[in-house]
Amino acid sequence: MTRLTLALVLACTAAASARGQYVVPPHPHLHPAFKPLAPHPLYHPMVKPSDLHHPLHAAAKPLTPAARPPVVAPKAAPVKPHTVAKTDARPTKSARTAPAQKPAVQVPAAYALSTKPAKRIEALLTYDVFTPQLQASEWQAIVAKPPDLPGQQAVRVQVSLPVTTVTEQGPLRRSVLYARVAGALAPQRLSVQVRYEAVLMARQLVPLGQGPRPSAAATVQGAADGQKCLAPSTLYDYPTPAFQLWLRSHGLVRGPREQEVDFARRVFLTIARTCSYRASSLQDRRASNVCRDGWSDCGGLSGLFVTALRANQVPARSLIGRNAESALPGGELIGDIHSYQHHVVAEFYARGLSWVPVDMAGGVSNRSDPLSWFGNSSGYHFAMHVDPEIHLEGTPFGTVPALQGIDWRVVGDGTVQPQQTQESWTVRVLP
Repeated sequence: MTRLTLALVLACTAAASARGQYVVPPHPHLHPAFKPLAPHPLYHPMVKPSDLHHPLHAAAKPLTPAARPPVVAPKAAPVKPHTVAKTDARPTKSARTAPAQKPAVQVPAAYALSTKPAKRIEALLTYDVFTPQLQASEWQAIVAKPPDLPGQQAVRVQVSLPVTTVTEQGPLRRSVLYARVAGALAPQRLSVQVRYEAVLMARQLVPLGQGPRPSAAATVQGAADGQKCLAPSTLYDYPTPAFQLWLRSHGLVRGPREQEVDFARRVFLTIARTCSYRASSLQDRRASNVCRDGWSDCGGLSGLFVTALRANQVPARSLIGRNAESALPGGELIGDIHSYQHHVVAEFYARGLSWVPVDMAGGVSNRSDPLSWFGNSSGYHFAMHVDPEIHLEGTPFGTVPALQGIDWRVVGDGTVQPQQTQESWTVRVLP
C-alpha cells in the first residue's frame, strides 16, 4: 500500500501521498492571490445568534434567522513538513520600509471600564473522525490553550487525551495542547473531548467617574501586552498602498490629541456604515482586500478594525473563539460549512484604561444602533486564543491560521475516504 498522510482542517479533508511524512494537502478553496503568502484566512463560518441580544446591548435589534450573519475561520494551506513556513507574520519589505505613525499626544483619560463577573461556564467540545479504509500508525492533534484575558478569568482546560503544552516562538507566546496517539490504539478513529471552565466578565465603557480605574499592575501588564499588538502581519497588512488609501479616503488618521477610545469609535462607525456582513470561503481576508470588497464575516470585519487601529498606533487584537452558548445538534449550515457557535470579536487597548471590547460583526449587522456593540460585552464570548496565525514550525502543523476546535494530522496505510466526522459544543452555566 502507498503510505498516506492526511490533514483535516474543520470541514475540509484531503489526502496526500508520502512515505512516513506529515504533509498538509493543498486546500481547494485557497484564493489564488493569497496562496503564495499564507493559509486561507480568516475564520470558520460562524453565526451571530439572535439571543446575543443581552442587557448591555438592549438597544440592538435581535437578528432574524435570515439575517443572521455567518462567521468564517481559517483553513490550513500547504506547509512543507518540519521546515519553517514562509507564511509567518514577519513584516513584508513594504512593512519594514513604511514610515512609522507619530504617536498621539497623551491626554487624560475621559472614560472608565466597568468590569464584573457575568457568569461561570463549563463548555464541552467533542470531536470524532472515523476513517474505515485507513490503518493509522500515529495520530497527532492540537487544541488551543485558552488564556486568562480581561474578558475571561480562571480559565481551565482538560483534554481526554494525554497532552503536552507547546508554546510558539513568536512574540505572543501562545500555547497549544499537543497530543500523540499510537495508531494501534485507534487505527481508524480519533475521538477527542475538551472541557473548559471560565469566569466570563461583563465589561462596559462608561464616562470617567462612573467606573473604577484599573490597578497599577493591570495598567503595566496591559501596556506590555499592547506593545505586542501594533505590528503588521499577513492579514493586518496596513503598510500596503491599498489600505493606506482606504484610511485616507475615510479620514481615518488619528489626530495628535485624539484619545484611543474616540479614534476607535470613529473607525468602528466607519466600518459599520460602509461595510456589510457576508461570508464566503473564497474571500481573501487580508484587510487590504476586505476594505476593497466592503464586506466580510466576523473574522474579516474584526481584522479590518484591528488593522485600522494598528495603522494609527493603537494596540488592537482579534479574539478567536466561540459564543458561550450551546450549538445546535449537528451544527448550523452556513453556506457550505457547519457552524458550532464559532465567533471572532476584537478589543483595543486605551492607555490608563484597559482592553475595550468590540464586536464589529454586531455593529455591521445592527445599523439602527451599532454602538451597542462598541465598549459593551455581557460575557457572551469565549476566546480560544488571541490573533490568527499560531506559529508551530518544526511540527506537522506549521503555521495554524486559527484554532477554534481540534486540528489533526495522521500517518498510516490506506485511504481516508469515506470519512465520517461529528462535532458538538455544549455550554452550561455553573452555580
